[in-house]
Amino acid sequence: MTMADAFPQVDVMPAIARFAYRVQVPADWQQIPLPEEDVDFSNPALFMPLGVFMARWGAVVFSASVRPAYGDGTLADWLMYLCREQEFQIIEFMPVTVGDAHAAACVCTQDSDGGLMKIRVALFEDGGALYNLLGMAPAQIWESVAPTFEQMITSFRLAEPQGSSVPLAKW
Repeated sequence: MTMADAFPQVDVMPAIARFAYRVQVPADWQQIPLPEEDVDFSNPALFMPLGVFMARWGAVVFSASVRPAYGDGTLADWLMYLCREQEFQIIEFMPVTVGDAHAAACVCTQDSDGGLMKIRVALFEDGGALYNLLGMAPAQIWESVAPTFEQMITSFRLAEPQGSSVPLAKW
């Protein structure tokens, strides 16, 4: 089986065409329909979902979401803030590339009713919009799915990128 067979490219057209993207998704995953709802961005930790994909065989999820970028700070600042808001415990913090954009990323954990979850998050800004790519799975199976999330995040491409104006971090 080739990489293209194992991870076919999926084009996603959200309700707002500006946020269209493509991503490589495992062939045995399914795209979950999104609820139609208005998003109130007055909550600075709230994002509008653009797409959710889930493994057919377990509680393993990848999501892409967006919100207006914050007025000041860096991608690293924003990632730290969002992790605190979600009560994520950061294990590892690193820069990554998503498409042509630099991104702040981390691996973290979160307690849930189903047990400890492990999460990979990547944040990047494009054209004044802040994108959040997130892969989540039970900690017990993390090592087996971490490469899948890495593939999905690094394959993510906006259909019409506008360019980034936010620094990765303050040096």
